[in-house]
Amino acid sequence: MAAKNRYRRIATALAVALAVLFLYVDRAGVLALVNTNNSDEGKTRQIVVKWVIDGDTVELVGGERIRYVGIDTPEREEPFYKKARTMNVEILSNGEGTIYFEPCASEYKDKYGRLLGWVRAGEVDVGERLLTLGLAKTLTIPPCGLVKVKAYKEAEAKARALSVGLWKK
Repeated sequence: MAAKNRYRRIATALAVALAVLFLYVDRAGVLALVNTNNSDEGKTRQIVVKWVIDGDTVELVGGERIRYVGIDTPEREEPFYKKARTMNVEILSNGEGTIYFEPCASEYKDKYGRLLGWVRAGEVDVGERLLTLGLAKTLTIPPCGLVKVKAYKEAEAKARALSVGLWKK
């Protein structure tokens, strides 16, 4: 029974990822991959997400991973991990196939080789939305973590005031 449920979750996640991919391909006619050439650091560009790893990390078609800057979501086995990951998928899916990556120009990759930056689905800042829903905490690691710190702290404060997600009493 547990294996069957796990299979269903994996199949559902893959279906959502493919739906996002097909939405993008259908509208633009081509796939855009993140160019990791350092001459493009700091330039916002469209991306195609292949897999949502957790609430603050995604994998792109082509294998690169992006770690959202300025937020921290629960890890596996922690409360709200599944909800944060699922909401990340939903937010990305609601971007109508247009997902943007804005890399941090002053620190392009972390020690794990993941690209660092901010992701938008349409006009929605994914990190800010997760904070507003109470599914992330503000993470202010300089230099990049300070770029959107004011907006992110305000979003977290709203979630705390409403006692939602991680802040539920």
